[in-house]
Amino acid sequence: MNFDDLDSKIDKTSKLVLAAIFIVPFSYLVWFVLDGQNVSKNTSDWGTFGDFIGGVLNPFIAFFAFYWLTKSIQIQKKELTETKDALKESSQAQKDQAELTFRTLKVQALNSQLEYVNTRILAEREYINQLLQQAKTHGLQYTVITKEAENKKLDEILPPLNEELAKLSKEQENLVIQIQNITSPVTGR
Repeated sequence: MNFDDLDSKIDKTSKLVLAAIFIVPFSYLVWFVLDGQNVSKNTSDWGTFGDFIGGVLNPFIAFFAFYWLTKSIQIQKKELTETKDALKESSQAQKDQAELTFRTLKVQALNSQLEYVNTRILAEREYINQLLQQAKTHGLQYTVITKEAENKKLDEILPPLNEELAKLSKEQENLVIQIQNITSPVTGR
């Protein structure tokens, strides 16, 4: 039931009750005048008349009061159910948002690590390329100063560098897999 219909029904009921409040005493007054009755000066007669009017109107008014009381309880129950459902949806949306935020932060952290690993791989490859250029010119027995400021021959430096490069490539691959696992859609929901 929408609020416009509810307002319309309440308005109609109010008009009906007001009409009853005026029609019953008016009809009694018309009957009283047509029957030729005199207006009593005795207050107990007026008390009896008031009891009569109250007895006629009270059940009518009580019926409508009870009707609107039960109607308001039904409306409140419906609204409470809708509010409960909305709160459940809101709670789920907040959980989903928190999960998305967590995933986003995790992906950002992994991307930072991946950038660092990529930078190290590039640096190692450039260093190896420099050493290979020197090897072409001078041979593998040529002595160079390493990154660690040590004097070593090229054939001693290149194998550990290749191992380090392989290790970094494996770390890069693992980071990419982790990022793909986090960003892939979750199944089973």
